Amino acid sequence: MKLNLNGKVTKFLLLLTVLSGLYSVCALASVKADTSSKLQNIADTIVSSLNERDPDAFCSVLDFDRLAWRSAKKVFDIKTEQDDFVKGLKSKSSQLCGRITNNIKLANGQAKFIRLTKRAGNNRILVRLDLGESGFDYLEFLVARKPNRNYQIIDWYQLTTGQLMSDTMGAISRLMIDPDPGLLKKLLGVKQVDKEIVSQIRLMANLMRTGRFDEAYNAYSKMPLQVKNKRIMITLGITAASRSGDEAKYKKLLGELAHHHGDDPSAAFLLIDHYFYQGAWDKVLSSIDAIESRFGQDGMTELLRANVYLSTEDFAKLERHAKKAMEIEPDFVDPYFSLSTGYINSENFQDAVKIFDQLVSKFGYNFSKEDFLSDPAYSKFVSSKAFKNWSHINDAN
Repeated sequence: MKLNLNGKVTKFLLLLTVLSGLYSVCALASVKADTSSKLQNIADTIVSSLNERDPDAFCSVLDFDRLAWRSAKKVFDIKTEQDDFVKGLKSKSSQLCGRITNNIKLANGQAKFIRLTKRAGNNRILVRLDLGESGFDYLEFLVARKPNRNYQIIDWYQLTTGQLMSDTMGAISRLMIDPDPGLLKKLLGVKQVDKEIVSQIRLMANLMRTGRFDEAYNAYSKMPLQVKNKRIMITLGITAASRSGDEAKYKKLLGELAHHHGDDPSAAFLLIDHYFYQGAWDKVLSSIDAIESRFGQDGMTELLRANVYLSTEDFAKLERHAKKAMEIEPDFVDPYFSLSTGYINSENFQDAVKIFDQLVSKFGYNFSKEDFLSDPAYSKFVSSKAFKNWSHINDAN
């Protein structure tokens, strides 16, 4: 079984889509026991619908009427315009749910329930998206009781852009489905939007929906500076670049985001990779603190800290945070790879072998000598006594 062992620990995240929220720091509160079972049922449906790519199941727990009205009131001031917006958006509910589940499918992502919380009077369900080599994301769903006493989702945050879904749904939906020149002028803050810009935005949206991310990035790059340097458009460009796998383009647009919108708190999480590339470790750690202040601690935040200390070669702190991640989430595999890499880099080869053995026994991995011999990063490890005496490798050959 050929593995990209280093890839588990060198990329913090890439983006899934553009919906989200980060900087509204409040204390987490426990959910009352008498509502927790109903909320857990909603959480189970959310997770299963995302993992099974079932848009109908996702839509079944979404109060799209309330979500549409929350969005309309943030986009339009006139009641008739709000009515028209809600009517049009509701007609696209199935399309929206399909796009959400399809985006996770394209990223080969898996959803994981983290916890139930209560913040600012709203019950909330926290779900993490594990996107493998593409990183991770968080979704915090706001849940409210309907008159029939059933609970449904009325809105949600996603970590990557710093806004509620209702804040961006109208804008993103119009950009991705039907970019109207009048709304685009308001959205982009420009005086004039001609037919060519509308056509380019529509082209980019269609290319992203069909997974043609290289072409989508190219469409973005051809837009006028006054358009493509807007916050929402740079975010779309970053999404296209990251999903295309072109790291150079991804880095370039992160730099553009930092240059044009670095002071925007909602951009802080998107910029965590930029800080990582720049070696700005204090800013990376501050961003992790901000994630925890909103969502609480989990295995992922501890893994991120471990990866920082892997990069700075502070192996004692790496070990502490990687083991904490394992303790919090015993079924989370990535901290094992981070810790094994730290042990190898610090030439603690015997402990590295122990971690690899746990990957075999707990997660079903199967390593061969070729997995390590083919990578120069493991040259000292394969020459070590611990590697030569490793029973798993020897038994397999």
